[in-house]
Amino acid sequence: MAFGVRMLARPRQVRRWLYELYAFYAIFIGVTSYRYDFELRQGRSTRWTRFVATLANLIVVAVTLVDLLGVWFVILDVNVVTEQTMRLDATVNDMICLVRVLQRLPQDRACNQIVLELRRLRRIHQYHATGQDSQLEHWLEHIYLAKNCIMWAVASFLLAFMLLVYQFMGVPPTNVYLDRLLLILNVLAMDGQDVAMHMHFLLSWHICRLYVRLNRRLGQLLRGDSPPVDTLELLQLRWQHARLSDLMQRLTSAYKLTMLSNRLCLVVTAAALGYYISIFRAQPIIYQIVGFGFFALLALDSYILDLITDWTVHCHRESSWLLRQHQQLPCAEGQLSRACDLFTLQIACFPLQLKPCGLLECGRATWLSNVACIIVWMVVLLQYRIVSE
Repeated sequence: MAFGVRMLARPRQVRRWLYELYAFYAIFIGVTSYRYDFELRQGRSTRWTRFVATLANLIVVAVTLVDLLGVWFVILDVNVVTEQTMRLDATVNDMICLVRVLQRLPQDRACNQIVLELRRLRRIHQYHATGQDSQLEHWLEHIYLAKNCIMWAVASFLLAFMLLVYQFMGVPPTNVYLDRLLLILNVLAMDGQDVAMHMHFLLSWHICRLYVRLNRRLGQLLRGDSPPVDTLELLQLRWQHARLSDLMQRLTSAYKLTMLSNRLCLVVTAAALGYYISIFRAQPIIYQIVGFGFFALLALDSYILDLITDWTVHCHRESSWLLRQHQQLPCAEGQLSRACDLFTLQIACFPLQLKPCGLLECGRATWLSNVACIIVWMVVLLQYRIVSE
């Protein structure tokens, strides 16, 4: 108990421990070959990490192809609607696994460059020395901890759910150990999508935190809570604001296919999961518990991803609100006012819009539309099952 309290009192050490755990797991399942070295303060990709990640990618491709063949060429002793739902769910997840494998190298390069840029920004100006942490920064710490816990919970519930579905289908095992090994490998391949999006969350989280600290320093300069305002420092904050926006755009561009496939996977998997829960009513209560828990974790995990995106866009716009408040002052200094005007014009001309491939805007509004779509498809599947019976 005392150890847990000490760890919670040191959030930086907790974040470092959680990241190390995530990094080794991501390398093990082939999501990335890079790991951030806290001693060298840069991302590293060694010969062994590349070998492990490449071997894991080959295993994912092999397991995915075997799963596709099994889904479409093995006749299941279940309802027609259930059989087609399983096939669609498995096909979508397997195709997304193949897309993720193809995207690994470009995403690794982009993430490594973004991490280096973030390190340079932090060296130029130490935001953390400009005052006490705001309430949003405390919320960011809680969100970071919650997202890591949810990621591991999703992996655990996914494994438990796949084991229950395997028992529910009643497929006669040819080799118990081989079947269980293929099942675990399939679960690791499917969990790779969530692990890949976790890296997007980590970088978005760091960009959002830098935005918060930049806005805090900007507010101190404009309110006069600091030494006499230096126009050069305001210009430096303006440049850093533009760099953070550019990094967020580059991150969205690098993960555009992964983000779109994650949306598709969420809708298909959650709709199919809701259908499975309805047909598990005659099974033991453990089926219902695992099904509902897995459904809730998928929805919460997707919500946190959209929440951190919303907060980043909000922090980007908050700088403009702070500058407008200063412009409304009756006795604003001339040179400082011109610098504020240029800062405001920059934010207005280059708004932060996160739309992967220009299709869906990331945010909680899109999450709500996805939830509505999931509910509609769940109802449609249940109606088809009632008709088929």
